[in-house]
Amino acid sequence: MLFFAPALVAIDPGLNLAVVIDQGDPYGTNEGGAMVVDLTTNRVTAWFSAGTAYFTSGLAIDPVRHLAFVSNALGDPTQNPPDGQPYLGSLTRINLSNLSQPPVAVTTNEFPNGVAIDPGTVSSKHSAIVLNTQSNDITAENVDSPALTVTMPFAASGGNLALDIAWQPDAVLGLVLTGSAIPADLGGNNAFIIGIAPARLP
Repeated sequence: MLFFAPALVAIDPGLNLAVVIDQGDPYGTNEGGAMVVDLTTNRVTAWFSAGTAYFTSGLAIDPVRHLAFVSNALGDPTQNPPDGQPYLGSLTRINLSNLSQPPVAVTTNEFPNGVAIDPGTVSSKHSAIVLNTQSNDITAENVDSPALTVTMPFAASGGNLALDIAWQPDAVLGLVLTGSAIPADLGGNNAFIIGIAPARLP
């Protein structure tokens, strides 16, 4: 299978599957998507089209539920926002335990990038958390009920245009670690930590 721009890979060790995302071709010859590879046979077992606007941008796997979450920076290509309003991204859930199940996509805010998982092992929450670079906030999705989604802002010095995210679960205050894309001479290029109470997650 020909990829235009393979960018990220993650592994589900329980199922021995790898997920590779293709960022796609901005000129429209390849819309991108996700390929699932069986690491036992080294064969592609499934291919999921991005179904969106040619820019898959983030990937994380929930090893507890065996779910892959793929962010797409440009979202649903059928959206037609009013003048002055932004295009919104999307976060797609792929069930690695049942590859015949259609993926489920939810809308995020502007230009989602990095994705992290709260596995629900410390708090009662079990969420996928995506960092929205352009709108400078995060969208959290309940992994079992994708319709339960919340977007929340965050603010930190050098926090604009953050690209990636890591999540440290905690029963009282989970920690989000992100990195900034602002040039160093403008006070950016920082990594910073933000505390978020798990009660705020869906």
